[in-house]
Amino acid sequence: MEKVLITGVCGFVGQHMTSYLSGKDEIEVLGIDKKSKFEHFTGEEPDLEFESVDLNDSKSVREILEEFKPTIIIHLAALSSVGKSWKEPSKTFENNTALLLNILETLRLSKIKSRLLSVGSSEEYGIAEKSELPLTENCRVKPSNPYAVSSVAKQNLSDVYVRGYGIDIVKTRSFNHLGPGQASNFFIPSIAHQLAKIKKGDHKPSKLVVGDLSIVRDFIDVRDVVKAYWALINRGKKGVTYNVCSGKGVKLRKIVNTLIELTGQKVEIEVDESKLRPIDNPIIIGSNKKIFNEVGWKPEVSLRKSLQDTLKYYRKTVEK
Repeated sequence: MEKVLITGVCGFVGQHMTSYLSGKDEIEVLGIDKKSKFEHFTGEEPDLEFESVDLNDSKSVREILEEFKPTIIIHLAALSSVGKSWKEPSKTFENNTALLLNILETLRLSKIKSRLLSVGSSEEYGIAEKSELPLTENCRVKPSNPYAVSSVAKQNLSDVYVRGYGIDIVKTRSFNHLGPGQASNFFIPSIAHQLAKIKKGDHKPSKLVVGDLSIVRDFIDVRDVVKAYWALINRGKKGVTYNVCSGKGVKLRKIVNTLIELTGQKVEIEVDESKLRPIDNPIIIGSNKKIFNEVGWKPEVSLRKSLQDTLKYYRKTVEK
């Protein structure tokens, strides 16, 4: 039986990872999180073993790993907002690197035989030249915001522990997620939340507040993301990094227009200067050829389906 430890289990990806694994046999799941409950769960809360653990506390990390002895660790816990990282750079960097380091050190010292999935970000690539697109795993990383710097540091730590201590780690550079249950401080759920409130009549005048809509991003549904992570756990190569992406770029303005179309509402769009970042990548599009060729994974959920489900989630949320 596989014993799967999921960190950050109460987060957006964590809840979907748990739902995905609940349908599989011969798997025992332990979810850990600093939070004590699922805040944005989209369905019935899963039946799993749960522990409230602060991963910044190395002693607690050591105790939980030595007691559970996971064969698989899916490390999702992180401060992942680019916008918040500009406001709290020290907290973002220290938190994200310390969480991973505490896990790696426990694996090294306890000699627990576990495969670790270390989740990185497309933000590691930084501002790319058009000639570099779509971005492959061989492209040079050029982080251009505090969150991206922390993500590169995490992946460098992973490399050190693979080469220096033989720890079994598979790494990702995951592109922008979307789907039901994502918190409204991210772009797409922010728009969906505003539209749901406008439809209900709680948001007057009928105005959408947005940031820079000229930006192009590679979006992927969270339900495809968790399938990719499980495929990488089972078939990814030790020490290797894989893009998890759709391979397609879409302008944020098109996202907004599609969401408005799906609601059938007439709204005014207003750009909020406070939502603009000091440095922002104008275009990020990834290549998923490597993960398809080596692991056999490809995305299945369409962007339109993802947007529809996100809108549906936020309509239910505002009605509560």
